[in-house]
Amino acid sequence: MLKYVREGSSRKDGGKTSEAPGRLTNSHRLAAFALMLPVSLFAFVPQSVAAATGERMSGPDAGALAEPLGGALVPWVETPSEAPIVLAQTSAGPQRGEGIEERVSRRFQPEGARSGSFLVFPSIGITGRWDDNIFSTNTNEVDDFVTLVNPALRLQSDWNNHALNFSADAEFARFSDRSREDYQDYNVGFDSRVDVRRSTNITAGAAFGVQHEQRSSPDDVGGLEPTEFAVTSAQVGVFHGFNRVSFGLNGSVSRLDFDDARTAAGANINNDDRDRSEYSASLRIGLEINPTSEAQVVGSYNQTEYDASLDDLGFNRESDGYAIQGGLVLDLTGTVFVDFLVGVFAQSFDDTGLPDVNGSTFQLGVDWNVTTLTTVTAAVSRSVEETTLTGTSGVLRTSAALGIDHELLRNLILSADVSNVIEDFRGIARDDRTFDFRAAAQYLIHPRFVAEFGVNMTTRDSDVAAQDFDRNRYFLRFVGRL
Repeated sequence: MLKYVREGSSRKDGGKTSEAPGRLTNSHRLAAFALMLPVSLFAFVPQSVAAATGERMSGPDAGALAEPLGGALVPWVETPSEAPIVLAQTSAGPQRGEGIEERVSRRFQPEGARSGSFLVFPSIGITGRWDDNIFSTNTNEVDDFVTLVNPALRLQSDWNNHALNFSADAEFARFSDRSREDYQDYNVGFDSRVDVRRSTNITAGAAFGVQHEQRSSPDDVGGLEPTEFAVTSAQVGVFHGFNRVSFGLNGSVSRLDFDDARTAAGANINNDDRDRSEYSASLRIGLEINPTSEAQVVGSYNQTEYDASLDDLGFNRESDGYAIQGGLVLDLTGTVFVDFLVGVFAQSFDDTGLPDVNGSTFQLGVDWNVTTLTTVTAAVSRSVEETTLTGTSGVLRTSAALGIDHELLRNLILSADVSNVIEDFRGIARDDRTFDFRAAAQYLIHPRFVAEFGVNMTTRDSDVAAQDFDRNRYFLRFVGRL
């Protein structure tokens, strides 16, 4: 499902559970899950890892540009092409502004397990996926079947005031034929909120993860194995509201550390010149026009500092920039919700050989509950993205996406998403146009068991002929939760 989420939105899951005679308690369920998980993972770990050979496991997949906390720019990273299954609260009846997926999911919220004043939500997913072009190439396509295991754990506070949440997740991928494309990604982190007053709060969070760069990335160095890198990020924010005015101040820092790659001949490919730190700060001012609409102004500043003063080609890639935007947040009759911003941005690079990137920027998100059974979502945006591609300072990225979710049965959701992304590589003669289509059926069999089947098709048309490709993926996924 395509979902546009407005910054600052949140949803609280969970609720108290009860124990009855003749039933397994939450403690029993948690213990059983804890015993099952290590056994599943041990059976899935390859012999090369068990033998501690030190060989790095990584591999390609369809993904998208991702942003760490605060919106700092990061490279193309590997993300599952199948959207995660999300379950929310248990209660009946539609709620204002709630889409089909959220409402259906509330009926199937897993109970979790209580540990003091926290709720524990463990899960494990297993996906089988066939991919007809794992290297995203325009000739000599290679297909393969990949098995993915996704363990996850979420610890959520259940307090009247304040909040503290922890999360950990991983993805282990094993390819049937191309074992060098195997990878093991993971992320751990926390987020918190301190309620100073009813209209004032302070938020903070931090995360650490190890990811890998996808093969379709323009920054891919073409190593024998995909490039692996670590991301460390932290953010802090303050929100205050009085009368009809609200203020939100946020700051973030991200650290990216890339491993070197190697060629098929064993030669080293240096990636140290890609290591960097990214800083960002933003201020949002909101003015409530009426109970269903708000005007907003957002200003932001970012700075990127590379560890190496010059990259391997002699360029200084450090830069800084700003963006100023204004817009509205609208609730139209409780069925259509609009959040948009328009403005200007500028990104300046220290090296005179790298052209500055500036122009107009915009963000638009629309949620439309067409009927009680169908939700349509749309998103349009433009931003400048970081890149280390030779001769390029940055990528001006314009994207548009449309999605629909339909509740065919009480526990069966059909969804389809389409997106089109245009990327203008500043400094070289290259424009990429990427079209993506995804369709899936999600069957919520039980609060503790969900199945999903779908297809994901991607086509890229580039001014650089060798960068064109078509890629199709079909997947079947099962998720178990406590």
